[in-house]
Amino acid sequence: MWTPDEKCRGLVNSFKLAEGNPTTAPTGLLRLTWAGTDSTSNSPKKLIHFSSSFLLTLTSEEGSSGLPDFGDTIDVATFEQILEMDDDEEEREFSKSIVFDFFQQADSTFDKMDDYLEKKDLAQLSALGHFLKGSSATLGMTKVKESCEKIQHYGAHKDETGTRDEPDDEVCLKNLKAVIAQAKQEFKVVERQLRKFYHDDE
Repeated sequence: MWTPDEKCRGLVNSFKLAEGNPTTAPTGLLRLTWAGTDSTSNSPKKLIHFSSSFLLTLTSEEGSSGLPDFGDTIDVATFEQILEMDDDEEEREFSKSIVFDFFQQADSTFDKMDDYLEKKDLAQLSALGHFLKGSSATLGMTKVKESCEKIQHYGAHKDETGTRDEPDDEVCLKNLKAVIAQAKQEFKVVERQLRKFYHDDE
């Protein structure tokens, strides 16, 4: 049994002894080839058993990026760019502040959308959709971003793709009511996921 470097997260494609004999594996150096990266390590963290063939495939519980599986609600590549700004990977104070500020911003924006729905103010709804689309895209919140883009289009008298005009206010309002409700649900899903990620889901 041996322990790879704590930074070696994700998929381990193969490994082999860099030096010594299999019987000395606990103290010998092991070269890891994983996710396209070759690194040498003998420091502790995760335990991996080796076989006589020195070949192993392992998938981390947290996925290849070290993050939980967010499904299709969050674009991991985009979210990781936010996480890279954290000084402390345990506390993650910087990214947490950005994400939790977004939670407040989204709640406030959805409240405003409800008000403008009652007032049948399509222009303001379009502007709010555009605003929240940008914020959610920055954090990689894919589903919320897509719904907010539809809000922007419906409020601008367009279809959901923004390519066809829809002159009927009532049709636009009906579409807006449905997609705003959908966006709220999608936001609640991603909020729960991220609160859990930041250990603030109590």
